[in-house]
Amino acid sequence: MSTARSPLPLALVAVSLLTACGGVLGQADALPGRGEVIGVGDDPRVLVHDFNWAVEAMIIGELEYLPEPGCLIINLRDEATGETVGSAAPVWPKNVEPLMEEERGGVSEPTVGPILDGDPVYAGGGSVSGGPTWEVDLTGECVPGGEYIVLTEDSFQAEPFDLSSP
Repeated sequence: MSTARSPLPLALVAVSLLTACGGVLGQADALPGRGEVIGVGDDPRVLVHDFNWAVEAMIIGELEYLPEPGCLIINLRDEATGETVGSAAPVWPKNVEPLMEEERGGVSEPTVGPILDGDPVYAGGGSVSGGPTWEVDLTGECVPGGEYIVLTEDSFQAEPFDLSSP
């Protein structure tokens, strides 16, 4: 009686492990390293970061999708008047993913869900200008005036900031 075993089960386990590792490795390629900014997605193309620092200025704005270059900008609003006071390219935290719904470009943010063209943006963050040290693959109209807004992970709110409490 032969006790030889078929190599098929071992081969299936090996293929499963390689496939699982490939999926994890492929996912890691789409995430920035510590202190990096990378572009993800095609339409919209968004910048994501994994900075180990947090800027906590209140960002109050409106997301705008630019269909021709396929990118997003944030139009910053004056809190008192609601007027647009500037625009900047958002640099989202690494847990944000590009999103397109009914021709409205935006992102999916874990705390508040979809943020699409025309939606308000309430988050902590800060502006960066004057040539940041990272390289980006966005056209000039996607970076108005060379300005960037780095948004802080876990700082997004669905409603405006409550400024009545001290």
